[in-house]
Amino acid sequence: MAAAGIPTGVETLCHRYGPSRLPGADRPAIGTGYAFATAALFSTVVWVFLAGGVRFVIGVDALLHQAAFELGGIGGLTALFFVPAAFLSGALAHVLGPERLRRHGAFSGALAMVGAYVVGALLVGVALSLAWGVNSPADLLGLAVSVGGAAFLLSGWLSLPVGAAVGHVHQRTVGGSSERGVAWRIVNTVRGYAASYFGPASDRVVDGWARYGPSRLPGGDRPAIGAGYALATAAGALTLVIYGGPALLGDAVALRWLAVAVATVAPVAFAAGALAWSGLPDGLPYRGVIAGTSGMAATSLVGASGFHLLAVLPDVAVTETVGFGVFVLLYLGWLSLPVGAAVGCVHERSLDATHTF
Repeated sequence: MAAAGIPTGVETLCHRYGPSRLPGADRPAIGTGYAFATAALFSTVVWVFLAGGVRFVIGVDALLHQAAFELGGIGGLTALFFVPAAFLSGALAHVLGPERLRRHGAFSGALAMVGAYVVGALLVGVALSLAWGVNSPADLLGLAVSVGGAAFLLSGWLSLPVGAAVGHVHQRTVGGSSERGVAWRIVNTVRGYAASYFGPASDRVVDGWARYGPSRLPGGDRPAIGAGYALATAAGALTLVIYGGPALLGDAVALRWLAVAVATVAPVAFAAGALAWSGLPDGLPYRGVIAGTSGMAATSLVGASGFHLLAVLPDVAVTETVGFGVFVLLYLGWLSLPVGAAVGCVHERSLDATHTF
């Protein structure tokens, strides 16, 4: 459990590589705006992956590449308005909010994200009114309320906790946070329970990985090569789980294409894992989690596109080929990215480079 005053890995990561390195971030209001713009962007990305997962489970009602580009476009348009709105909301909250409120990072963070919906709705309302030729202030307000209300109902359950977490971390990073508040007690309680109940189990997983995992393969004792082996193992297993049903039932065609999929995805995952690990600096907090997540994202995009290319030869359509990779990333990222993060974390811990709790 982290002691009071000692920065956690997340706080260290934000301090070294976060938005505090952007121009003007040394000014408190601008730095706060950057923090909540980052929270808005993160919330949008996570929401897109979860929405893709829901559409994958219930069935997609369009061609794969069309559905993927459609969802990606929705995410891009959302970020175009939500991120600047969160920046403005965070900066205004710091300037206008009382000092007593600013010291409670989690609470002020949640309020700032609510403000981001208000500002974003006004921006969208103005944009729509200009596009549609709406001149009445009442109609403009109606558009803003409709857009903001719908957006909050669809995504507030995600963005408010993210805003609270970012507010807490931001205040801990810049100093001056209240460590006696409810959020601080909740964080420490959760960390304590996680260390008590999941710590021993994670230690056994790491020990088994170190003894019997892919690190025993040729060159697996080298961290980057071991990361490649780890991600290739995870990607191959996910491919079997997601697409192996018909093949296991004895369908010869499905079995052949499953073998092609594994043979395509596993080498891409190996290269992505090794490159992601090598490209991150030594001593980076949560290096394994970041390498695993980014490596799995690259594997989903490149590996799936390569598989689709092999499947449609000689009739190659670039849009559909790339679209299939985008589809796999957006519609299965809710599963593949956490698996990549977990595998990267286990790999890092097996090197005795860090501890999860």
